Amino acid sequence: MLLGLKLSKLVNMVLKARTLTLEDVIAGIEGAVRADDPEASAKAVMRVLSEAVRSGDDFLPVEFTRPSEASYARRVVHSSSSGLFTLMAMVWQGTQATPLHDHDGKWVVECVYRGRVHVTNYQCTGSHDDLYQFEIESTAYGVPGECEYRIPPFEHHVLRNAHPEPTVTLHVFGGAMTHCSIFEPATGGYRKIDKQLAVTP
Repeated sequence: MLLGLKLSKLVNMVLKARTLTLEDVIAGIEGAVRADDPEASAKAVMRVLSEAVRSGDDFLPVEFTRPSEASYARRVVHSSSSGLFTLMAMVWQGTQATPLHDHDGKWVVECVYRGRVHVTNYQCTGSHDDLYQFEIESTAYGVPGECEYRIPPFEHHVLRNAHPEPTVTLHVFGGAMTHCSIFEPATGGYRKIDKQLAVTP
């Protein structure tokens, strides 16, 4: 209970600053993440990001918001010295989208910073002969300040831009996110492929 009160005070102090900075938001995330409780961490991080974005303060430096022609852009904003989380900014333009993918067993919070995204969540219903079966669980549109969290094994989804202009999303992963599994459609299901994740300059 005492930890919860301290966390609440920290989050409120950071989010009530007159003008939020990126450093304020990182401090709020640092205070929200707990090594032993992924769900509590994710819910607290959701609150930090949602309230920070809804404050209207443009706290993300412009270098993290540039799109890329080749693919959606992935940039590391901050890696915690504790190794407990990584904050990334992703930028989507046109019809850029992810493939169906997981998060390498890590929890994640995703928040729309600018624009609009379309999210399709999938449930893995089984595998056989190296083919995985998926069913669509839900679909939704996200606008600035809206967040979702995912904790394995409920982690499979597709994100795509749903806005005429570039969309920017913030992602807090429970650790360093250097690779994941993507699932490509194949006859009879989806084939799992390990993917090394590049960082956009």
